[in-house]
Amino acid sequence: MNIQISLLTSAMVAACSSALAFPVSTQNDCTDNQGQANNATEVFSCGQLDGSIRLNSYSLKNAYFGGTSQDTTSIGGYATYKTAPLHGFQAAIGIEGQHRIDEGANSIAELHDNTFGLSEAYVKWQKNRLSITLGNQRLNLPFVGDYANFRVLPYLYQAADIQYGDADNFVRATKIHKAKTYGTSDFRKTSRLNDDAFMRYDHETNGMFALGAGHRWQGEHQYIKGQIWAEHYNNVLDLVYGELNYGLPKYTWQPEFSIQAMYGKDTGHAYLGKVESKVVGIQAKFKPNPKLTWKIAANHMFSQNDAWHNGALPTPYAHNTSSGPFFAQPFFTSTQDLGAGNAFSTELTGNVTEKISMGGRLSHVRASNVSTQPHLKMTEYLVYGFYNFNGKLKGLSIGNFAGVQKREGNAHAFWQNRLQMSYNF
Repeated sequence: MNIQISLLTSAMVAACSSALAFPVSTQNDCTDNQGQANNATEVFSCGQLDGSIRLNSYSLKNAYFGGTSQDTTSIGGYATYKTAPLHGFQAAIGIEGQHRIDEGANSIAELHDNTFGLSEAYVKWQKNRLSITLGNQRLNLPFVGDYANFRVLPYLYQAADIQYGDADNFVRATKIHKAKTYGTSDFRKTSRLNDDAFMRYDHETNGMFALGAGHRWQGEHQYIKGQIWAEHYNNVLDLVYGELNYGLPKYTWQPEFSIQAMYGKDTGHAYLGKVESKVVGIQAKFKPNPKLTWKIAANHMFSQNDAWHNGALPTPYAHNTSSGPFFAQPFFTSTQDLGAGNAFSTELTGNVTEKISMGGRLSHVRASNVSTQPHLKMTEYLVYGFYNFNGKLKGLSIGNFAGVQKREGNAHAFWQNRLQMSYNF
């Protein structure tokens, strides 16, 4: 264990030191007018190193209403070196690691393991708006993300990703072979379903294939944005996701109104049995002033009493991890994992000062993953804040999420606090 933390610390220090070892050059010194390196030497001398060193401390009381307390503190992070592009080609290689430095009587799974290994490692080719990326990489598809905002390590995928366009107008195709969660440095042909001890799911997966497209229609005083996705999880389900946004940026409070729909159906060997899931959602977003954003959202998950979890939507890479694109979502649990029913949330976020940002969210879910049981009523109250240093300490930040969930019929609340100190470079 001491050897592992020594290796982790040494590697991270070396990575940060390496960032200072590269020649200091201006953008014009390093690249031509097309953003490419001028020669093979500049591919490396004009490359860049980025990453994050993090200290995370989680504390849970009556964790997920199970009656136990969980406490774990871990340190670690990741660093990735990216070459400067030459003739459209760019390579990246990174390391990551995590070391547990303290824990209570019961540990938290994602912070428990001591890990060290290869992180991002890919080759990318880009010309104008077309890009192809092969290797270990971050992804940002519906229910397939890096989920790294408040964790020590990122969720990565061994994948081939082809994109054309920009954030709003795009066509994209992605094939995932293996995945690595934020609690380990090993890439495996499994998903988060395998990590759920209550499911006893032990099937390997041949990954996932996704195809998506999006478009933005811009008017004089309004815009319409839309996206549609089809995701095929081999031998588990086919998932379709669609979203439409209508915005009025020149009106008071700059309102944006959104609708979404999801459909999941079992496929192949149907390792989860029958899957028949239908979800719809609505959301309204406002900006009372330039520094403040307010959201109100609702989702309805249709009940299907002979389907998996009463018609809930399986999301193999986001299970017990994230609610993904669901409009209404609590922070400490995932909407899609709670079963069929209704979810509501409202959230207020804003910048208090140049260094301080804060927010709060109220969410309420009435759902059940068993058709013969009544809906469980759960309410979550969440507050959070961030302090971002500047000047010589630019890149250093402290953040904290604190909240409580209350469930009808359970006299004891579920409390959770997540503290993170991070230095991004």
